[in-house]
Amino acid sequence: MEECPGNWRSYHRRVVVRTALLLVAALPWICSAQQASPAADAASCEQFLGLWEGAFSQGQYGTQRIEVKEVSDQCLAKLVYNPIEGRPETVHVLPIRSGAMVFPCSVPGGRCHLVHKDGELAFRFEDPSGFVNTGVFRKVR
Repeated sequence: MEECPGNWRSYHRRVVVRTALLLVAALPWICSAQQASPAADAASCEQFLGLWEGAFSQGQYGTQRIEVKEVSDQCLAKLVYNPIEGRPETVHVLPIRSGAMVFPCSVPGGRCHLVHKDGELAFRFEDPSGFVNTGVFRKVR
């Protein structure tokens, strides 16, 4: 095996060092481009705040309540949900992304989706068997 000439090693080292410096200099810009502006999102996230009431399209569950007690500047919401009256409340701290919250609920593997649209919360429940239930929640306070 032949040894590489000294100039090649020097050239290779300069390329590696310059690439590393470029990456370190560009990293903050790359990361900020991938994140939404907290100030812009905070106002839209605050739309979730309050007590919401609604009913599901299937089942005799009656009026359900969802309360979003807090929303941080980073769009983390403290959501309180009690799907069945008489059971303890379930508290979640959830990120709001693109106007929606997704969290595990009800049965193992069940997923709840809350989307804020036109002053209402659209609620969608899905379980692993394929069952889907939807509801519209309106702000009470």
